[in-house]
Amino acid sequence: MKKRYMFMACAVLAFVALGLKPAFCQAEKETEEKEAVSMEVQQKQIIEFARKGDAIQAIKLFEEYIKTDTMNIEVFVTMAECYAYNGNLDQAEATVKKALSVDPKNIWALKTLAKIYRMEGEKARSAAEKTKLFSLAQTEIEKTLTAEPENPFNTTEAAIIYFRQGQKAEAAKLIKKAAAAQPNDRYIADAKKMIEAAR
Repeated sequence: MKKRYMFMACAVLAFVALGLKPAFCQAEKETEEKEAVSMEVQQKQIIEFARKGDAIQAIKLFEEYIKTDTMNIEVFVTMAECYAYNGNLDQAEATVKKALSVDPKNIWALKTLAKIYRMEGEKARSAAEKTKLFSLAQTEIEKTLTAEPENPFNTTEAAIIYFRQGQKAEAAKLIKKAAAAQPNDRYIADAKKMIEAAR
């Protein structure tokens, strides 16, 4: 008799457990969906702050964001650019390399890494260090030119890198091409003015 009651008790518990499982799974699914929406909102806020030029606020949000998502290339590259323009080139380089660890062929990330190397080269104290960093920048930017030869922003960065290396004729050719594609872009216009002033 005791065995029969124990068996019935176990059966009842099993049915109860089966009945609760879908509710538990549904609650877990809803929590995951809320977290995903929250992360998406955070991601949009980070990018929006970066676009508005509020690097400090973007960086603050980013440091919270990466605690839960280390795979979002757009956020990592955006933040690498924020770090770079905020003068933190070491952090910029580390951040863009995380994006490249997810997608080693990402053009935006490669261009950003090239720009960071170029900026590091511009700040380098020794001629040897400048040469090394500009060479690294050229290696990365040439990957983007191979993949997207008509992209005016890649072409502009390449022009600046060649200019910094003393290859003024190549720099002038590339910046002319970029300016023809995007005649109203301020970044390209400023780069063109710098390169042409030195000829």
